[in-house]
Amino acid sequence: MIEVHFYCTDYPGDEAKALRKQYLQAHLDYIEENMDKVSVAGPLFDEVNKTIIGSCVIYHADTVELAREYFEADPYFKAGRIWEGIERRVFRTVAGKWVGGRRW
Repeated sequence: MIEVHFYCTDYPGDEAKALRKQYLQAHLDYIEENMDKVSVAGPLFDEVNKTIIGSCVIYHADTVELAREYFEADPYFKAGRIWEGIERRVFRTVAGKWVGGRRW
């Protein structure tokens, strides 16, 4: 099992904000329906203005491809003009609260 992190930055301007608001409930419903696949999810904030500038979603899956399928089924992804940039990183949790200590 791997953790696949998706760091998403919003397009600047009002269109992305409007789409984010329009698809918020569908996005939240999707995350809730797939909670067994989600390690953690939430908005990213601008430290200065305290406004939402993107999203972070971390899926746990057997493969990167499967995590990508989960991610691309999200209504925010399907909306098309919310996230300008998407960075994907694969991570193996080996220590910390998420894994109950350490795995070695």
